[in-house]
Amino acid sequence: MNCIIAYYSRSGKTKLVATKIRELLNCEIEEIVDLKNRKGILGWIISGYDAINKKFTTIKSFTKNLEFYDNIILCSPVWVSSIPPAIRTFLNNFKDKIKNISFVATMTKTGAEKMFEELELLVNKTPKFTFAINSKDLKTENYLEKLKELLKNL
Repeated sequence: MNCIIAYYSRSGKTKLVATKIRELLNCEIEEIVDLKNRKGILGWIISGYDAINKKFTTIKSFTKNLEFYDNIILCSPVWVSSIPPAIRTFLNNFKDKIKNISFVATMTKTGAEKMFEELELLVNKTPKFTFAINSKDLKTENYLEKLKELLKNL
């Protein structure tokens, strides 16, 4: 299996999950870097506004050739039940190069299902799997066993 993890993380929570998946699969990983400053409370407010309004952003060049990979695991936070602009931009730029995709979301409480539906429409592919992790489970790593089972089916 030729797999890569592409992730975006504003606060570090999604990066933690992406890194854990990388350890489990022993595969490549690359961060999707938003060049817009989204730090602090003002950055958080602007980020939510941008997500709700389906905004795009400028992202750092992605160094990996996605056509080389059979599977992409896209890890993203859920912002107001929607897609962060960096993920929206990434998929808009690379959706034609993606063979198979899975979605992993980190969230405070809810909203992942709505975001997964929007992601599926954006990439125009049915994901191999979707998996949402809330902040409480992230702290205790209660999500790991279920995640391991999903990863076996790639």
